[in-house]
Amino acid sequence: MNQLPVWDGPVHDIPEGIDTLVEAMNGTRLCIQVFGTPDAPLQVQLEGRGAQLISLSRAFCVDLAARGFRVVRVDNRDAGHSQKFPGRAYDLTAMADDVAGLIEIFGGEPATICGRSLGGMVAQLVALRHPHLTAALGLFYTAARSGRAASRSAQTPTSDEESGWPLPAEAEWVEDFVNSVLPLGGSLYPYDPQALIRLGHRLYARDHDPAGERRQDLAMARTPDWSADLARVTVPTAILHGDEDDVIPLAEAEELHRLIPHSALRVLWGMGHGQPTQLDGVFVDVCAGLRAPC
Repeated sequence: MNQLPVWDGPVHDIPEGIDTLVEAMNGTRLCIQVFGTPDAPLQVQLEGRGAQLISLSRAFCVDLAARGFRVVRVDNRDAGHSQKFPGRAYDLTAMADDVAGLIEIFGGEPATICGRSLGGMVAQLVALRHPHLTAALGLFYTAARSGRAASRSAQTPTSDEESGWPLPAEAEWVEDFVNSVLPLGGSLYPYDPQALIRLGHRLYARDHDPAGERRQDLAMARTPDWSADLARVTVPTAILHGDEDDVIPLAEAEELHRLIPHSALRVLWGMGHGQPTQLDGVFVDVCAGLRAPC
C-alpha cells in the first residue's frame, strides 16, 4: 500500500497505463490509469465492492481506447491506492460525487460512465446528481438500489468500529480472495484459479486492508433508495447481466431495464458475477457503441 504523490501536471500529460493519484474537484484523491489519446471522448470505468482498478483487464482498456476513447479506470474511494476514509460515514452519493469531480478535472465534458456491481450503482447516481456530466451509461451486473445488495453481504458491518482488526498475511489474503471469487463464475465462463491467484498477489501488493471494503458495505447500506428517480435518466444506457449471477440476480437487471427509459438489456447466458476475459470483446463493443467517437 504505497503512498503515491498527487499528480500536479495537466491531466493530458498523465502517462498511459500507470497508477496516478489525482485530486478530484470535490477534493477526494483517486488513483486512476488512463489509456488512449487525451482529446478523445472520456469513458470512466468503475469497479465493484472492494475491487481495484486492475481487476478490469488492461487488454480491455487498450482495446476500448483503440476504438477512439480516452479510457480511465478508477480505484473507488477506500480501495487500491485511492483515498481512505477511516472513521468517516458516507454513502454512495459521495462516491458519485467523486466520479463527477474526476470528470470535471478532465475538462467537464459529458462522459460515458460504465460501472460494475457497486460501480454500476454509483454510475446511476452520477447520472441523477450530475446529468450535465453524463453522456451515456454502461450498467454491468448491477441493480437499481443498494439496500438489497448490502443485506446479501455477510460481511456488512453494523458500526464504523475499525480498531482491532488484524491485517491478514499475504497467503491468507490471497486464499480468501480466490475462495470468494471462484464460485462467482458462470458455467460457460468459469474463473481460472491460477489466474485468480496471480491477480490476488497483485491486489495484495496494492491494498490489503479489509476496513475499506467494510466501509463500502456501510455506504451501500446507508444509501436511500433511488430507483423511483431513474425515469429521469434519458442518456443512452446499456445493461449487461449474466443469467447465472448469484450475487445480483438477473431479476434486478430486468427491473433496472424497466425503470430506465429506452435502456437496452442484454443477457449473457452462462455468465456469473463478473466480467470474464473471454467476453471482454463483448463489453468493448457495448462500451464503444454507447457514444460514437467525435
